Amino acid sequence: MKIETLKDLEAMLKVCRKQGVTSISVDGIVLAIGDAPDTGKPKTEESIPVEGGYTDEDIMFWSSTDRV
Repeated sequence: MKIETLKDLEAMLKVCRKQGVTSISVDGIVLAIGDAPDTGKPKTEESIPVEGGYTDEDIMFWSSTDRV
């Protein structure tokens, strides 16, 4: 296999990660493959889903509750 473009390399890395491959040798180069970087939105308290959701009363008093 010959990798000629960055797009080829990205496709190969994607397949390797999907299949659980941790290292590979291509064209005489040995690569250690780690997890893909997490480029998603950071998880905050607001983005964590709550089972059952919030009641109208929870929403109404959200900013007025004392948080100690």
